[in-house]
Amino acid sequence: MRKLWDEVDPDTGTQFDLADRTTPEIEIPPGGWFQAAFERQKPPPRDPNAPRRINYAIKSDD
Repeated sequence: MRKLWDEVDPDTGTQFDLADRTTPEIEIPPGGWFQAAFERQKPPPRDPNAPRRINYAIKSDD
């Protein structure tokens, strides 16, 4: 059996800030299912020739 991560005691474990929407960096061992799944979830690289767009909405107080 392979240990994937350390066990955390729920009473003394790290508290998470649900308002923090940043993606933590994790260390994924090379090869295997975890690395393949991680690679499939990466967004494609940006196309340097794609047009730049600014999305906005006009909102009135009327």
